[in-house]
Amino acid sequence: MIPQQLPSYPWETAGAPHLRPITKEHFRCRGRRSHPPKPNHNGELQGDCDGYFEHGLPVRNGEEGVQPILIELLNILQEKTKNQVIVTSGHRCPKHQAYLYSHPKAQASKHQVGAEVAFYIPNWEPENLIPIIENFYKSHSRYEQRPSYLHFKRWDKETDVRTPPWYNEEIFIKIYQQDEGRNEDNSHPFPYLSIQVRYDMEKGEKVQYTWKGSQEYFR
Repeated sequence: MIPQQLPSYPWETAGAPHLRPITKEHFRCRGRRSHPPKPNHNGELQGDCDGYFEHGLPVRNGEEGVQPILIELLNILQEKTKNQVIVTSGHRCPKHQAYLYSHPKAQASKHQVGAEVAFYIPNWEPENLIPIIENFYKSHSRYEQRPSYLHFKRWDKETDVRTPPWYNEEIFIKIYQQDEGRNEDNSHPFPYLSIQVRYDMEKGEKVQYTWKGSQEYFR
């Protein structure tokens, strides 16, 4: 028998045939029922969900999904760096969000509506990924007539990180250093990026957390 050559796929580049494409599956909730209960802001014990064993992703256009720009950007970063993107926190159901951050002010996270992702790329400093994202916007034809998407600004208001975030009309980018933003999802020792979606181009509307949106996910 003559050995047959394995098929190639669109996401496999010449320099990195080993990379797995980023899909919505990488955004599954990281909750685990085996996580020990811990006191919430009221001193009551708060348990965790059981992640993808218990529920699905947010409902988008009648089916499971997350904001498409997040998947697109992560695959672009993977293609340009030739390194696998490690998604550490994608969708969080309300129970998992409350387990990570119990304070009421933290319950409006866009992670719950599939509009935020945290990730890192081995051997890459987060700051060096920003120009790749900026170049993506400058080179993509769908943004040619949208100046507010082409030029990133730096956030000058207080946030939970030391590094001033970057933002344009569509996304908001934060860098968490090794001593920032640590929780059960991000217990690793690496600095990481968070990308939050500000505007949904497909629907032509701002992306905001809503209680209803956070409750709509497949079980």
